[in-house]
Amino acid sequence: AALETVACKHRGRTNVARVNKETSGEKTGRRFELGLEDKPDFILFRHGSMYRYQVDKYDPESLSSFIAGFYKNYPAQAIPLPKSPFDELVQLWVDYLKGNKEINVGELQNYLNAYPLLMGSFLCVPVLLVVALLLFMRSEEEPNPREEEENEESKKED
Repeated sequence: AALETVACKHRGRTNVARVNKETSGEKTGRRFELGLEDKPDFILFRHGSMYRYQVDKYDPESLSSFIAGFYKNYPAQAIPLPKSPFDELVQLWVDYLKGNKEINVGELQNYLNAYPLLMGSFLCVPVLLVVALLLFMRSEEEPNPREEEENEESKKED
C-alpha cells in the first residue's frame, strides 16, 4: 500500500513500478542484483544513475522524502546494461551449480530456442564475407565488355 500511495502522490513527475523478482521479474532482479530476500528493494532512477533506498522504513513519508531529495545522500550507481541471452544462460547455470535455486524449465527452454539462431548468425557472417570477397575479386579479373568494344573501335580508327 505504501508504494501505491507514493505513486499517487508523485503522479506525473515519477513513474513507480512493482516487479516480482521471484517470478515474472526474475531477469530484472538478476540485472539489478536484487537478491531473494523478503524485504522489498526500492530503486530511484534519476539523471542516468540509480539510487538504492537503504532504510528499513517503507512508509509513504520515508519513500516520498527519498524521492524528493534524500536520495542525494546515497552514492549514485551506474545502471547495469541488460544481459545477452548467452550471459543469462551462463548465469542460470552458475546459480544452479552454486545451489542458489532450481532451474526454471520454461526459462531454460527460451534460451535453448534462441541458441541455434544465435549460433547460425555467427556462422553466416563469415560465410557471407568470404562470398562477398570472392565476388569482388572475380569482378576485378573480368574485363568490362564495353571497354573491349571501345578498344577495338579505337584500333580500327588507327
